Amino acid sequence: MEAEEGEACRLKRPGRAARRRLLRLEREALQQQQQQSDTSASGASDPTSGVLLLYKPVGATPLQIVQLAQARLWGANATGLTSSTTPTTTPTLQPSTIPKVGYAGRLDPMARGLLLCLVGDENKRQKGHELLEKEYKFELLLGVATDTFDVLGLVQPHPCLSNTTTTHNISKRRRVEIETGEDKEKEDVEEEIACAGKLPDTEEGVRELVQGVLHEFVGPRKQKYPPFSSARVRGKPLFHWAKQGPEVLAQVAADIPTVEVTVRSLEILSSRTTSLAALRTHISSLVGTVTCAESGGGDFRQAAVLESWERHVFNTQQLPQHNVHILRLKACVTSGTYIRSIASDIGQRLGVGAIALDINRIRVADYHVSQALHIASADADLTAWHSSFHPTKAT
Repeated sequence: MEAEEGEACRLKRPGRAARRRLLRLEREALQQQQQQSDTSASGASDPTSGVLLLYKPVGATPLQIVQLAQARLWGANATGLTSSTTPTTTPTLQPSTIPKVGYAGRLDPMARGLLLCLVGDENKRQKGHELLEKEYKFELLLGVATDTFDVLGLVQPHPCLSNTTTTHNISKRRRVEIETGEDKEKEDVEEEIACAGKLPDTEEGVRELVQGVLHEFVGPRKQKYPPFSSARVRGKPLFHWAKQGPEVLAQVAADIPTVEVTVRSLEILSSRTTSLAALRTHISSLVGTVTCAESGGGDFRQAAVLESWERHVFNTQQLPQHNVHILRLKACVTSGTYIRSIASDIGQRLGVGAIALDINRIRVADYHVSQALHIASADADLTAWHSSFHPTKAT
């Protein structure tokens, strides 16, 4: 699955020379971006090398989107997407040869937004593009936990869903502190036990609860790769072990690498409540958008995922009465940051569970999603491709 923001990040703290090299690559990518902007402004439009800003919808993989761009713009063969979006007429661009295309900065199937499609020689600068700062808007669904930290995962039984009072999902250290009363007044301990595993009744109370812990997630931190990611563990992608179940995953847990990231800012934009009935329809629609997986990745367990949501969340007797809380946040992060991991960590910190219901990448450095070409849309104006294209500056 998606490493949401680039697998090229560091797996351990690099040495001084390596850090200098990474900074140099990032600086060169920023300079190249500025040069591309200058070139675009001057009217140059060589379609064989540069950065093409594409919009990736929910359900598609980055590989499918760049292949679709090749097909619709340059006439190459596309695989894995519906025939309604494959070219039926002459492709928009007709260079003498079809250029190589790739991308920088991976997005999960359940994530959407800005994807940097690298065309021609721009693929040589992939590493630098992956290191660029990114900005996201995402929705935090409280009271649910999944094994992927987003919608496309098996729901994990969680105390908040049964309205019980428990300290099950508080960290081991915090459970010890709560149970022993270490460094806390007795009434504070009792209050924390009472709050663990359930949410306030009001939308305002939930918002204040989340706001009270957000500062803990801002700044530099070590983030462990989520179980369903492409990080290599014992020679295989981490999702290979995760799909075999928690017992197998536990056997390799000590070998799961961490990545040093920085969350530059994290803020709440809005909050809302919705009924379980409405959420049920939304989840079914989201999972239904995933039609196939990238080569070698296997399926995304859609049937099992929907069944787990039905079993653990959508109790039909509770559908008319029960509401869930959703907060919309914005985060500015460095390369390698998993937004769905931040969502999961917030839920664990509060003891109620949480997932990323929606992830929208809105910016990569100075590139913005508003400039992106909606290549997967059947009615996209492909003749306006040049407004989303930043050609490589000639040297």
